[in-house]
Amino acid sequence: MTSVDPFNEASMIPKIGNLVAVVTKNPALAEKVNASTDLINEVGLDSLQMIDFLLGLEDEFGVEVDFDSLDIQHLSSVEALCRFVRELRSAAAKDVPPGSHLHKTANEGA
Repeated sequence: MTSVDPFNEASMIPKIGNLVAVVTKNPALAEKVNASTDLINEVGLDSLQMIDFLLGLEDEFGVEVDFDSLDIQHLSSVEALCRFVRELRSAAAKDVPPGSHLHKTANEGA
């Protein structure tokens, strides 16, 4: 039995499309998002939507986006974003104990 890698591009694109549809409140976008979709120029996420999108991305893929390392080029295509998320996952797997990437509450010292 073969397992599907949840972080390959084919698995990630529909999840990103669904996230875009939720954030923009436009269900039709879920089907239109593909590897070459530019999240800024084509989808037109405004600054608040972008924050919601990135928070949703963190939750969906179990990563923590470091805004210092996030570059506009990572959003120039869904394909580029997929690579960025895989890099975050890879770095987290090497450097961070399991579960420590989750957001802390104020009581936990966030």
